Amino acid sequence: MKVYRDRAGKPRFFDPAASKVYQSPFWHNTVVTRIRQGVWLEGLRNDLELLSERHPLLWELDYDWHEIDLAAAAEFFDPTQPLPSSLIQDIQNQDQPGSGSATKTENVRVEMKPPTTRKPMKEPSANAFAAYRAVILTALAVEYRAVREHLTAITEHTHPKGTVYETGHFEDWEVLIAETGPGNQSAAVEAERAIQHFAPNVLVFVGIAGGIKDVKLGDVVVATKVYGYESGKAAKEFLPRPDVASSAYRLEQRARSEAKKSDWTERIKNTRGEAGPAVFVAPIAAGEKVISSTRSDVYKFLRKVYSDAVAVEMEGRGCLTAAHANADVQAVIVRGISDLIDGKERSDSAGWQEAASANASAFAFEMLSKIQGITIAANP
Repeated sequence: MKVYRDRAGKPRFFDPAASKVYQSPFWHNTVVTRIRQGVWLEGLRNDLELLSERHPLLWELDYDWHEIDLAAAAEFFDPTQPLPSSLIQDIQNQDQPGSGSATKTENVRVEMKPPTTRKPMKEPSANAFAAYRAVILTALAVEYRAVREHLTAITEHTHPKGTVYETGHFEDWEVLIAETGPGNQSAAVEAERAIQHFAPNVLVFVGIAGGIKDVKLGDVVVATKVYGYESGKAAKEFLPRPDVASSAYRLEQRARSEAKKSDWTERIKNTRGEAGPAVFVAPIAAGEKVISSTRSDVYKFLRKVYSDAVAVEMEGRGCLTAAHANADVQAVIVRGISDLIDGKERSDSAGWQEAASANASAFAFEMLSKIQGITIAANP
């Protein structure tokens, strides 16, 4: 099953096994004819917005792109590369008066080779439908709303297995967002599902966390690594067996660079008016427990065993587990500090979940706006 996106950004689906046109060895002989006539290829949906906007020759020709489906052509055109010269010549010839009938065009054979690997984007195109694709996951509705604030042209898409996503635009990015619910297991399941379905370039988990040390309410933490602190052996006393995952190096470096600046704070949608939040690029811990007291055994354990962790949350380890199994995806965890363990209920009632979510979202989108050189799947 292939995923394409139409002019509105809504994902469409195409199953090569179910398409007689795709299976036919003669389909490519009639590609140009179908372009000129605006004929739909039976059973196919397409992502030709991306292709057409990156190739002005196709866009400028007077075709009704709302009436055309060229998914078969998209299967063999790499939108990051020039169009085949044979196709360009055929289109130009047919665009001349008296260029002949459709019957003549049906004998044209266009050399097309399917892209097999991800290719680096040279430069994001200003008129491209989307140069890059990101999936952003959250655990809670308050986090989801903060992320959604940064998107435009939002549409809904339901995965065949039931997960509901929203798709929107942010600068050169196509962004898909979903709410996983709390916990590392659900985060891992939804991250893997999104990666397989959308083939994103970047996976980001955005949300709130409890501060363990050094941080204050509203600060942002970008995880260099996430400790799965539940891992260990239950003997007379718990013997930890550290389970560690790291964010992508490129994204960690981008976070370090942006953390030195204050530009990102201009993206904050829900500011509390206090002193500006700081950004930490540091280790965090992730488990399956909500920690609400510094006198708890879990808190004391974290301070003793994972003493460099500045925050604790419940989804980062699961998200990075999914990313680890998919080498083409670069992943990072971005958290806003919504409580300092003690007094969690007071912090929540004072609106710090909303503020921390807004801060984390703002910094995540600042990172996306500055990322360059990410590779993109030519045909996800």
